[in-house]
Amino acid sequence: MPIPAVRLNREKYLRNEEKYAAAERPDIIFLDLNLPKKNGLEVLAEIKKDPQLKRIPVIILSTSRAEQDIFNAYNLHANCYIIKPLSLEGFLDVVKAIHNFWFSIVALPPNRDYS
Repeated sequence: MPIPAVRLNREKYLRNEEKYAAAERPDIIFLDLNLPKKNGLEVLAEIKKDPQLKRIPVIILSTSRAEQDIFNAYNLHANCYIIKPLSLEGFLDVVKAIHNFWFSIVALPPNRDYS
């Protein structure tokens, strides 16, 4: 499934609010720690606190190798932490591995609430 390259309000999109009411929830969230307006760890904490969003796996993709960043991400329930490779070839290899693991091996939670 192609990923749309659009700028959106992430909170409203993830919660299916307003113009995003018909949008499908993502199967996985890819999150960088270095975001322009809010720290990625803050976004991760918000996602994992939200009863409607907390089951969506969050994959951290970051250039940071800092042990504190890795610790904090897992402490906030990130599903994995991947350090971005510097080369395009390395990055593409990581993307293929992520796709293979998360979409061929892992059983993802359904996009509906069973509670």
